[in-house]
Amino acid sequence: MPSVQDDRAAWLADAVRVPLGAPTDATGAWSQRLAEHGAPDLAHVAAALRTLADGVREQQTALTSKLSAQMKVARTVAAEAADEAEHLSRDTQSLRTALMRTQHTLAAKTPASGTAEAAALAELHRLAQVKHRMQAARDTLRASESWSSVESEVEGHLAQGDWERAALRLVGMEQTLSHFDATSEYVAAKRALLERLLRTLDEAVAGALATAVRAEDADAIVRCARVYASVHRAPIFVARYAELRTQPLYDTWDTTSDHIAGLCTALCTLADTERRQLAPCLFQDVDAAVDAVLMVAAERLPLRAYFERLASPAMFPALVRAYTDLVTTCEAIAVPAAHDPTPDAPIPLDALPRARAWRAQVLGVFAPYQAAYRTLEAAHLQHALEATRAAFEARRDRAYVQTADGRPGAWAACMHDMAVLSRDQVDACAELARAASERAQALGHVTDVPDVLHDALLPALSARLGSAWDQVRLRHAKHIHAQALSDPARLLADEMDPIPDWDVVHASVQVMQIGPRLDAALHTLQTSLLACATHDAAAVERLRAHTPPLATPPALARAAHALVLAQLLSAFRVHLEAYSTHGQIYVPPTEHKAEVHIPSFSRSPTEAMVKLGEGLLNLPRLLETLVERELRIFAYEVDLLPYAHDDAETQAPPQRAMSTHRALSMSLLTHAPDAPPTPTAEKPTEAATEDAPTAYTSEHVLSLWLRSLTSTLLVELQDKLPCMARDARCDRAQLAADIEYLGTIAC
Repeated sequence: MPSVQDDRAAWLADAVRVPLGAPTDATGAWSQRLAEHGAPDLAHVAAALRTLADGVREQQTALTSKLSAQMKVARTVAAEAADEAEHLSRDTQSLRTALMRTQHTLAAKTPASGTAEAAALAELHRLAQVKHRMQAARDTLRASESWSSVESEVEGHLAQGDWERAALRLVGMEQTLSHFDATSEYVAAKRALLERLLRTLDEAVAGALATAVRAEDADAIVRCARVYASVHRAPIFVARYAELRTQPLYDTWDTTSDHIAGLCTALCTLADTERRQLAPCLFQDVDAAVDAVLMVAAERLPLRAYFERLASPAMFPALVRAYTDLVTTCEAIAVPAAHDPTPDAPIPLDALPRARAWRAQVLGVFAPYQAAYRTLEAAHLQHALEATRAAFEARRDRAYVQTADGRPGAWAACMHDMAVLSRDQVDACAELARAASERAQALGHVTDVPDVLHDALLPALSARLGSAWDQVRLRHAKHIHAQALSDPARLLADEMDPIPDWDVVHASVQVMQIGPRLDAALHTLQTSLLACATHDAAAVERLRAHTPPLATPPALARAAHALVLAQLLSAFRVHLEAYSTHGQIYVPPTEHKAEVHIPSFSRSPTEAMVKLGEGLLNLPRLLETLVERELRIFAYEVDLLPYAHDDAETQAPPQRAMSTHRALSMSLLTHAPDAPPTPTAEKPTEAATEDAPTAYTSEHVLSLWLRSLTSTLLVELQDKLPCMARDARCDRAQLAADIEYLGTIAC
């Protein structure tokens, strides 16, 4: 049935709704209203209403029957409750009457104070107390008479293995001794005898306790515990039991090569066995007993000496792994298993030592190394990177060796091998950084990872790769110089055009991929560090605001740029070298005539200089395709290219700074650029160029590379001009014409 809040008309329409297409005979207003609500057939409406009425009557009948049954049960229960209340009222009245009668009887029989009967009753009470004390004194005297036989009785019980009777006899002797003067020599001698017999009992029970603990025989251990408890030596039992229970830990430590793994397994087994099997039978407080046993283990384990042996750069990961394993084990042990309380256990709670932090005792050994994380991590990263030096140098030397035979493609293969070697080195360093972040997360020093990487890993990696690339570049430069000196006339011939070896260029471009690859690895590491520190807002803020950010060192990008620039300019340098030593500007001394110089038209550039200029003009067309295909690589740190911007002092390599004058003129023949002029423009800041590679277009990147290539070549020509001009064979006018031509093309 619908609730009061329901729309009854809508509910009724839905209940009597018939399928579409049913015949309709709506003639009146009521029929028309029903037809509008989806019930065009009145016969169907009547049938539906009858069905609903039958359902309502059935539910009403069922509810009425159920209500009647419940009311019948309630009447029966109410009658029984009334009868019970009546019985209780009668019993209460009779009990009250009996109590009043007893009070009257006691008051009638108790004599009044100050009467003879009261005094006699008090005397009887005093005599009863005297009798009780006399009986206790008689029992004590009888027990003291048997002191002489205590030793033989106890030794007999121990010989029969009846420790309980021996303990009971010693307890009785101890109780009787407490009633006598402790300063008496006789009593002192008996106390000494008692202590000796207790030690004898302890020695007898200790051997059986050791055997029972090794076999984990709970019944035998409980028997020993009851003996110790009966002679009031429960703390001694606790200390001896804890020592015996922890002995397997030291055996495991001595017999396993992986000490920490074996120790963790043994600790978990010890705690589990203690909680589930032994401690509930022995101790009233199971958790306190487990803590006491583990505290003894923590105090006796040689963890401090073990960590001291691991505190070396090579073993630092093993040290952190050991700490992590111990933390995991302590957390697993700290979760108590479900156990029933054991109030009838033989060892009471006060026999256990006060709860101490065994977990802090175990992990506190690592506290000095945790505090010195940055120093230890930096030393390990330096050691790990240094360990790869021999393999790196071996592969580098193999790449160098293949260039010695002079076969075609040798330098391209060398560049390819150097790129692969550098990529493997970056991947190895990325793995070292990832492992360092995991160790920092385990030790709670996530925010120190960027500083450690900046101090220990990234500078060493940049120096190693940059040095290798510089050596390749210098070796190739020597090869080019030797090639230029071997046959300069052939190089200056018409058929030898200054075209770069594009196989070598493509191979060297792979080296520039190292910077983006390292940046991607560092970005992934930064993301993982932020994910690890999400629970600590301050740590996240320190990681985000860390300066400098995790990125490839600029020196590495400059070394890669220098290598690619050298390969692109190699052919031009060959021609420039040949031109500077055997060019057409040099004429024999006999051709100089001592005649009056007649002015003439300006000279045309020599063929060698024309070929050099044409090569520079063709370079943009040849380089454009490569830049478009590898735009991300060429745009990476493009602002670090030498002479890429007008600020020559900050952009030039450290060996030589270029003058901001781009055009070459006759003045350069007599004046070498001793020092660069003061720069007038500022280098773009790092923040301004941080996102530049992703925003630069291929045209802009190509422009910067061409500017750097042209300026680098012009700087080298500037360095050669003074020597060329001072040569007596030099035709200075022809040299000036060549320089003006090249300067025009360069501008």
